[in-house]
Amino acid sequence: MKGIKNDLTILDLEVVIEELRGFHEHFQRFFRVKTRDVIKQSLQYLQGLFIAKERKNMTNMEKSVPDCNHQSLQNFISDSQWDEEGVISEIQRQVGELIGNPVHGSVHIDESGFLNINCFNPKNPGQNSFPVLTQEFKR
Repeated sequence: MKGIKNDLTILDLEVVIEELRGFHEHFQRFFRVKTRDVIKQSLQYLQGLFIAKERKNMTNMEKSVPDCNHQSLQNFISDSQWDEEGVISEIQRQVGELIGNPVHGSVHIDESGFLNINCFNPKNPGQNSFPVLTQEFKR
């Protein structure tokens, strides 16, 4: 394809992995419960989504992500107690801060079927917080 560089170096990939780790750090609190955490598995799953060459299943992720175990990943997705609503809310908040308009708000639709409307709060104009109003679209 024209205009796309295919000459990534190992250093380029290392930089991307470090940025991914930094992004992941903002969400670690959602992967802890009183007796256990699944922070390691959540990072491995995220890495697998980005670097697995074949279909994005746990077996293929195990082949692509260092020190990864497909059973551990499957347990993370299927049975672990982590705060998925907290992760979604934090992503919505970050998207609102990144591309939201403080005067007009913003509308975001994702594959979950939820419409997220970020509204500016005129009572706290100095705050960079966007309350999120969520409405589920019935399929």
